[in-house]
Amino acid sequence: MPNKPIPTVGHHFSDILICKQKAWLHYHGDSRLKMKPPARLRAMQVEGQHLEAQIYETRYAGAVKIPGIGTKSNIRSDKTIDAMRKGEPAILQGFVETSLGNGTIDVMERIGKDPGSTVGYSYRVGEIKRSEKLMTAHIMQVSWYTELLEQAFGQKTREAFFFLGGKDDQVHYENLENYRTDYQATKKALFELRDKEEGPGPHLMPACQTCDWRGLCMPQLLTENHPSLLPDLTQNHVMVLKSMGVKQWQDLDTVSDGALTDLGFNTFSIALIRKGRENLGNSYAVLRNNFRAELFDDAAYVSLEFEELRARHRQEDDGHLRPIRIHWTDGENIHSEEIRYDIQGNSQVDLMSLSRKSMLVLYGGADLGAFARIYRQNCQGIMPRLFDLLRFIETHVHVPFVGLELPYVLKHITHKEEKTEGAQRVAAIRVTAEWIARSL
Repeated sequence: MPNKPIPTVGHHFSDILICKQKAWLHYHGDSRLKMKPPARLRAMQVEGQHLEAQIYETRYAGAVKIPGIGTKSNIRSDKTIDAMRKGEPAILQGFVETSLGNGTIDVMERIGKDPGSTVGYSYRVGEIKRSEKLMTAHIMQVSWYTELLEQAFGQKTREAFFFLGGKDDQVHYENLENYRTDYQATKKALFELRDKEEGPGPHLMPACQTCDWRGLCMPQLLTENHPSLLPDLTQNHVMVLKSMGVKQWQDLDTVSDGALTDLGFNTFSIALIRKGRENLGNSYAVLRNNFRAELFDDAAYVSLEFEELRARHRQEDDGHLRPIRIHWTDGENIHSEEIRYDIQGNSQVDLMSLSRKSMLVLYGGADLGAFARIYRQNCQGIMPRLFDLLRFIETHVHVPFVGLELPYVLKHITHKEEKTEGAQRVAAIRVTAEWIARSL
């Protein structure tokens, strides 16, 4: 039996629009099994918090702010109700709770007095989003918060607003009545999913890379030889294919190209699926797009070694972390060079051999940015093309990695724990690139 479901909150609506299994796990899953967000998502979350704080300061200075999740929910609820009864012009991080669930609202703006409201005023919901484009999930979320306000206080507000792109001068208003049918259908599906004893099961998609539950779902997909290990298969495709006897990715051999065409696949997608089937059989990488076979020809593989974490407060004047050693290879031998710095903080290292390469393969934006800085300080002329292998994997590789950090990727390839520090990191980058190259 699953755990008793937690109360419905705003993110459940975005969950079900992306992945039903994720939504179900957010109701019933053991939170201790969640994985930490990857570094890229953590950076985006911090950026979002900064944008929120900026808008609070520039647009809502002096507004009442309700304590966050570290405070008991009943205290948060009481403080929100008290602020509403006082008719505060704006309430930040207001917490509303009913038998349906709860929500923490970025901004509640007072509309005016409302004799039908139990607190004497009605409030409009506002949300702050990093996205410059309004998404369906945003509408569902504010519709949920608006319904909570109606259930809790009897107000009948139908308008909500958004700060898009995190800018206080880009306020976007929406009439929620235009989305009422879609919202009610989504809520119905969500509550039905909440009440199920078992989830619908995982499905491999790009969103898995940042999901809290990837540590549970990715091994399950591999164990089951799930059809979604092949590219371009949606959850609906897999449902139809299962009705045709396709229980595992190997079973797709029994489905003709004509049958795939009837399911809506075009020639490109069918070729991609067939190539993915071949690569899975050979334990190669499955790709979401086609690339030239010579992608990594004449490439060198590069990694940078930074100071230990305990010393990382020693940064350059512009806030960047200083690399202390560079490792590179274009074959079996690994070359390492210490990076020295003069009194002005300029790096000094011999990069002549790397300057002759057409492409340098690194892993992640930190290495890429740091290398570009030291290259410009030490070399003249045009810099070789810098290729971010992490970004390539994020965008184009269709594989159920538990994480995109290099140790996770390497373990998936070699099926064993290997070190990826110092010179061993550049060896791991080369192994990963060669694994992808075999799939091209």
